[in-house]
Amino acid sequence: MSATAPVRIGHEVIAASAGTGKTFQLVSRYVHLLLLGVEPERIVALTFSRKAAGEIFDRIIRRLTDWLADPEICRQQALAADMPVPDAAQLRAVLRSLLLSAHRLRIGTLDSFMVAILRAFPFEFGLTGEIAILDEAREQEARELALGSVLN
Repeated sequence: MSATAPVRIGHEVIAASAGTGKTFQLVSRYVHLLLLGVEPERIVALTFSRKAAGEIFDRIIRRLTDWLADPEICRQQALAADMPVPDAAQLRAVLRSLLLSAHRLRIGTLDSFMVAILRAFPFEFGLTGEIAILDEAREQEARELALGSVLN
């Protein structure tokens, strides 16, 4: 008796212009990974803005709940995305796992992800002090301070 090898999906960068369906592709890929049994906290989905990150999470939840509500839409969309067609029990389990893991999910901005890495390994990067993402006002202050230092 031979065991079936696990399905592997490699890492992927989805790069395209605004309005070309990046969020749809990312949500489809995320849901596919969940259906393959990947733990939600092991999936990283990054974008440029907080708004887009929130939209990704909302769309993942909406996709799963829409599929639970309408098995035919689930079947059509899953087949169109070349992913396994889940049954209601699997969808409920995936949705439950996702919601219970919400505080550990890596759906966010590239900036916040990089800051998390820098905070985890400051000495390896030769950094000291507090590491934070600057808001616009603090960024302008830092620029003026740096420019003043250079000019002096």
